[in-house]
Amino acid sequence: MTEWGVHWNFYATIYVVNLILVLLQDWLQYSLPFAVAVMIAYEFSIVSLGLKDYVFYGPRNDFVSANREGIVSSFGYLAICLIGIEFGRMIFQALFEKIEKQENAQKEIRLFKKMTL
Repeated sequence: MTEWGVHWNFYATIYVVNLILVLLQDWLQYSLPFAVAVMIAYEFSIVSLGLKDYVFYGPRNDFVSANREGIVSSFGYLAICLIGIEFGRMIFQALFEKIEKQENAQKEIRLFKKMTL
């Protein structure tokens, strides 16, 4: 109960993160700035706004307060997912550029062979 809450579990967190990603899908090209903004807001709210005390010591009166650990942690998982999207994009672009360079080199070789024959 102290890890996720009364009714919350990891699958609920994954669902919430995916739901937010669906809502943000038109702006996912800015996933790294979004991730940084979420991390800064998350850390600021935990340290400066007293969210840490609420998560650790708050009462369990309603659905949100009964599941506060899972709900609050969803923002951290969202930031991790957005960073993963950015790294995936960088890796894909690097691989695509490498394949594109190889294809261009093969085209140039074929053109050179046609010109020399």
